[in-house]
Amino acid sequence: VGAAASPAPKIEPEIRAGEQIINYLGQFAGLYLVFSIGSDLVIMDQHAAHERILYEENLRTMESGQSISQNLLFPTTIELSPDRYALYEESARIFDAVGFIVEPFGTRSILLSAVPSTLSKKSPEKIFLSIIDDVEIIRRAEKDIKKIIAQ
Repeated sequence: VGAAASPAPKIEPEIRAGEQIINYLGQFAGLYLVFSIGSDLVIMDQHAAHERILYEENLRTMESGQSISQNLLFPTTIELSPDRYALYEESARIFDAVGFIVEPFGTRSILLSAVPSTLSKKSPEKIFLSIIDDVEIIRRAEKDIKKIIAQ
């Protein structure tokens, strides 16, 4: 017996985008959404589309300065190397602005007690460490850290 396909998302059969009419034709292989736009056939990866929507929502929330934090049931203590701790100290304002509640906890540890609500379903420690890992690369590339965190 094969695995059950995921249910098709509820999508209006016809959507107007400016002058164009987008027709939802259906779902293919439980992974792709199929549309027609004029005489073109468009196939969209629904998981990638969902990730993009979440990214745009996160970015809008962060840029508006209205990030909402989700308190952790049990605050997490994270031990950092001296280099990583220095990166945390340099970017502490940004973590605060996007909804992390982090404070120093000893000489090289931090206490993570809240994360942005949009990231609350992910591992708080992994999210934080992943962002710290990227901070130096982002800084060297002169990119916008808020856009990276929104991902």
